[in-house]
Parts: sequence; structure tokens; C-alpha cells
Amino acid sequence: MRPGVCKIEKPLPLEAGGAVFAGLVVTVMRYLVVGDIHANEPALEAVLSAAGRLGVDGCLFVGDLVGYGPDPVACIERLRDWQRLGALWWVAGNHDLAVRTPHVPDGFIPEASVTLEWTRQALERAPDAREFLRVAPTLAHLDGVIWLTHDSVIAPGAGWYLSNSALRVKELLYLQQQGGRIAFYGHTHWMQADVINNGGRPEARPMRAHLGPGPDPAPLLLLPHETALIGVGSVGFPKNEGRRAEFLILDTSEGAIWALEKYAVEYPRHHTRARLHQALIPACAPQLVAQIAHWL
Repeated sequence: MRPGVCKIEKPLPLEAGGAVFAGLVVTVMRYLVVGDIHANEPALEAVLSAAGRLGVDGCLFVGDLVGYGPDPVACIERLRDWQRLGALWWVAGNHDLAVRTPHVPDGFIPEASVTLEWTRQALERAPDAREFLRVAPTLAHLDGVIWLTHDSVIAPGAGWYLSNSALRVKELLYLQQQGGRIAFYGHTHWMQADVINNGGRPEARPMRAHLGPGPDPAPLLLLPHETALIGVGSVGFPKNEGRRAEFLILDTSEGAIWALEKYAVEYPRHHTRARLHQALIPACAPQLVAQIAHWL
């Protein structure tokens, strides 16, 4: 068994319609929560290794597995490891949706467009990986309590960036009305937390990632009467200082009070930069690849 993958008692199947994951939430006690991997295999491996040491039972993924990075098939295979164990719950991001079409849609910046076209062609040679992306929904929830989306709970797939506080409050109120306890989203590449209680008073909560070894000493605690909307940051192209790969762990083992642990880990960025040039040139212009490498 690879690092970061842990067997659970039984698979939790995806219901017909592809948007609701069945099974009791308490079946899995510690969830690895990740998003925006963007085909950056060294960053993903660093996250899986760190999460494995901390102990996790399943994985929640909020989309954008591909795009920009040089190793889409390898990254898909790593998530398929979780899927084979029945321990993966996931949604598609806008980059994942783009490679499901015959041609990359308009609206992406040049760096995204050219790498997505390259990715789409690479997936033609990897039918299992292509199928993995094809079946991913844009919104999913576990028993109506834990929700996953890439961009929006209200309008999944709309491409909204939840960087506006008023928009996040609107999403949070909707989630509360639906009976959700926590929703995870990506797309912004920022860790962020908004919480509302039964009195309807939303507030932003600190989301400072733990950088040292061992468990997060100050997890965000979610009380039974609170509802949370959480931006998970990014594994592959994080915006934090130091560009460390980000991930969360949701711990439901205490029952009533849930803990959200926040982490950021170093990874060999020079390996990803080297792979970018090796894999994407000459299919992609050198200046575009250099710009993507600069973002790492």
C-alpha cells in the first residue's frame, strides 16, 4: 500500500446521478482534504507522505487535478489508489472539465489553454485516467453533511471565485439552509475559513498552516451548531509565502466537535520545473512554460 492510503471497512459507493456519495460520515474518521493539484506530482507526493505520517482514512478532493503541470496521468493514478479502496470523494474543477471536451473552451489564459490542450492529448493515450475525469461530478456531498465543490455550492461549475466576502456569506447561508455542516472548495488557491452559527452571524476564522513536524497544534474547531465554508488552498500551485504544498485534515473522531488541521509542506519545486520543460516543450512555447515555472 502506498504512503497516505489507508484501507477502510467497506467502500462507500457513488449513487446514481454522480453527485451524492452514500454511506455514514463516521465510517471515515480522518479525511485528507486537497485541491488544485494541477498535475504537480512532486507536490502531491509530498502531501501524501506527510498525510500518511499524520494518519488519514480517506481523501476529499475539490478539483483541478490537471492543467499547467507536467504529470496529469501520474497524479490521476495517485487519486485512483484511493478510489480503488473506496476511500475517495471528489469533484471536477474547471481545468478537469475543459479536458473532457473535444477542444479546450475559450476563457482560459494562454498558459492554461496550451497546457490543457497538451493534457487532453496525453489523456487520449491513457483511457483509464480520462474516464476518471469524465465521471467526476461538479458537486458532491457525503450524507448531506460534508459538501465538495470546486467553485460554488450554489452554482457548481459556474467558475465563481469565492474571494469576495459577501459571496462567501451567501454560499454559507445556502449551505446552512441545506443542512450542511462543512463545505470545501478550491479554485482560489487560498486557504480560507468562514463560519456561521445558529444565530446567523458569519465570521472569518484564521487559517494559518502548520509548517513544523507533527500534528497542527491549533486546529480550527467546528462546534455542533456551526456551519463552515472552507477554501482548501492548493497542492500544486499554492499562493502562500514559500509556495509550500497545502492540505487539510478533517478529523470527525470526537463526534460532536470536528477539528480541521491545516498544513503546508516543502516539496522539490526544481523537479517540477525540470519536468515542465522536459514534458511540455516543444508542444508548448518555451516562454509560456517559463512563465508557469515562475509561478511555482
